[in-house]
Amino acid sequence: MTAIGVPLVASSVGLLFVLLLVREVLRADPGNQIMVQISEAIQQGARAFLKREYSYVSILVVVVAGDDGAELRDVVTSVDDLRARIKYL
Repeated sequence: MTAIGVPLVASSVGLLFVLLLVREVLRADPGNQIMVQISEAIQQGARAFLKREYSYVSILVVVVAGDDGAELRDVVTSVDDLRARIKYL
C-alpha cells in the first residue's frame, strides 16, 4: 500500500465502526423519566460549557491570526507572560 492508502483504509474502518456504535446507541432505550431528565441536564451543561470554551478559543484564534508577522515563539512568550500576570492576581 502507498503512504496514503494505509491512513485511508484505517480511517475508513474507524468511521465505519463509529457509525455502527452510533446506530446502536440511538436504537437503545432512553430509560425511565428520571434517566431522560438527567440526560437532558447533562446535555444542557455540555452545550453551555462548549459555548463558553469556543468563545475563549475564538478570541485566541483571532489574536493569533490577526498578528500577520508573529512568530510562534512570540505567541508562546505572550502566553507565558499572561500566565505570569494571572498568577499574581
